[in-house]
Amino acid sequence: MFFPVGIVLTWRNKKWNKIVKTLFSGLFGFWFLILCVAAATPTPEKPLEEIILSLDSDQVYDINNPVDIVVETNPEDYHIPKSAFEITGGELDFKDDKITFTSSVDGEFDISVEYSDVMSNTLTLKFEDKEAIAQAQIAAEQAEQERIAAEQAEQERIAAEQAEQARIAAEQAEQERIAAEQARIAQEQNQQTAPVEAMVWLSATGSKYHNKPNCGNMNPNNARQVTLSEAQMNYGPCKNCYR
Repeated sequence: MFFPVGIVLTWRNKKWNKIVKTLFSGLFGFWFLILCVAAATPTPEKPLEEIILSLDSDQVYDINNPVDIVVETNPEDYHIPKSAFEITGGELDFKDDKITFTSSVDGEFDISVEYSDVMSNTLTLKFEDKEAIAQAQIAAEQAEQERIAAEQAEQERIAAEQAEQARIAAEQAEQERIAAEQARIAQEQNQQTAPVEAMVWLSATGSKYHNKPNCGNMNPNNARQVTLSEAQMNYGPCKNCYR
């Protein structure tokens, strides 16, 4: 009942002979050996039926950040060795019954498990360098702002050139207007200062010019008026009109 104390007491009992003591010692020793072997022999596990991997597969993860992988088995808490995991890239870390996956490069990676002729589902993890993406986005925004600023500067330059051309055209138009006004004034002044040429009358048939259309026998209805210089080219003065 209290092995191995019972064995010690058996050999100290003087009423039993040596054969009985040896028989009881062997019997209980064999019984103790069976108990030790039974305790050391692991209990056989139930056969593996299912392996399920899970995580937030729809999320895009950042590179170098660990992602927790959850492994569920049927029966529960079935031991899955590391060698049963298959990955297409990145690294798996097994620590304190916790499985994490990391990748130092961007891309998509698959994780699956095959053990004891049981195949798990396949997880697809997508990684990207979010810092590089953010920097590229900032650079793109800066480039877009610089492009817009360059376009605005170009538009302002064109507007300034057009304004300058309009100003020059206005100045030229004003100069032309002033020149035209000066020419008109000069013409008016010339007309005012130029002597008015005398006008004379010519008869229909005569060879003299007259200072009136009805001189002598002239018919005023047939007389015509010309300048004195024009008349002097082919006509002489009337003796009655010019004495």
